[in-house]
Amino acid sequence: MTDAVGNSLQKPIPDSINWDSSDEETETTEKNKDTPKKVQSSVPKSGRTWKKPKNEPFKRFTDVPIHVTLKDKQEERARVAALKAHITQIRTDDAQKKQEMRLEREERARQREENSKKNEKIQIITNKNTIKKVTKKQLAKGFIKKI
Repeated sequence: MTDAVGNSLQKPIPDSINWDSSDEETETTEKNKDTPKKVQSSVPKSGRTWKKPKNEPFKRFTDVPIHVTLKDKQEERARVAALKAHITQIRTDDAQKKQEMRLEREERARQREENSKKNEKIQIITNKNTIKKVTKKQLAKGFIKKI
């Protein structure tokens, strides 16, 4: 490849490279295998010095499923069923108590209304002219009743 002027864009190969030095490289790698590599731990590669390096990856910690026997499963199901039955029984008892209290309250209100009616003083008006004079307001309030 050449540019517009005609100069080559490829980098020239340096003469200092020895192509037959593969034996020397193997010797150095064998020496390096015995010596441990030095890792610079003072500053992380990212530059975030406040972060601590993670020693063990989370892949090593796997959840082992708990194996439950059939007997244990059945006992658990029976316990849950008994608990549900107990809860429904408590709810029905509460609903029944509320129903009884509501009925008692209604009965007391009805009895109170009857007693107040018994206690009223009623004057019976038989004269038709007087009844005609009574206003609608008095009839609405219940002070005077038409018979």
